[in-house]
Amino acid sequence: MMLLRKILFLIAVISLFLNLQSCSVSRDVKINQVTLSQGKIDDLQISPDISKDMPLKIAILPFENLTKDFQASELVRKSFFNYFSSKKFKDIELFKINSVLQTHDLLENQDFLKKPCAEIGDLLNAQGLIYGKITAFDRFYAGAYSKVSVELEAKLVRTADGKVLWKAKHKSSKHEGGIPLDPLSAIPAIFKTLMNIADIELLRTSEELVRNKLETLPEPDIGKIMEPPRIELMAHDS
Repeated sequence: MMLLRKILFLIAVISLFLNLQSCSVSRDVKINQVTLSQGKIDDLQISPDISKDMPLKIAILPFENLTKDFQASELVRKSFFNYFSSKKFKDIELFKINSVLQTHDLLENQDFLKKPCAEIGDLLNAQGLIYGKITAFDRFYAGAYSKVSVELEAKLVRTADGKVLWKAKHKSSKHEGGIPLDPLSAIPAIFKTLMNIADIELLRTSEELVRNKLETLPEPDIGKIMEPPRIELMAHDS
């Protein structure tokens, strides 16, 4: 229904511009811009003792979704996991996390949020937990102008003592639009704004958001990740 309204609105706008063709000028005043934040975090907190007993095995819990878009939680969480998996941690597949939480009746209504992090860590065999809260997942459309925005607050908690080691809140937005004074240029301008609010742009904005955010997360020593298991007892024939 929303798509049909957008198409009808697009047709009306194009018709209006074509009717004004005789009095228009043959130039286009462009205001196209991309304002994706790169390397800048709105709010960042890193614990001074993050390097002390750094958790190695991390579970990324389902994100809280405070927006009206039902797909926001899954989309942003998957983007977060994709970039997090390239860091020097031992991650746990998302479907395994969901399965364990579901088995213990903690997935529905996100009841895991009511449990101590130590208890969730034991269930998932994780030393650290990533909690996330999506506070914006928006699309704004007004003819030849559009904007998509994604905002996420995430934190890393050490399960052993509940210490918040890293917390970051950031918002990324992408703008697309123009003021077409030539009616013939109105069609591609409006088409570009419609494309900007498509799901693919929300995905790209989410990826930009989590990439910038995860660049600020300190990583453990690679030697600890590769450390061989300790052998307590060796049996031999002699």
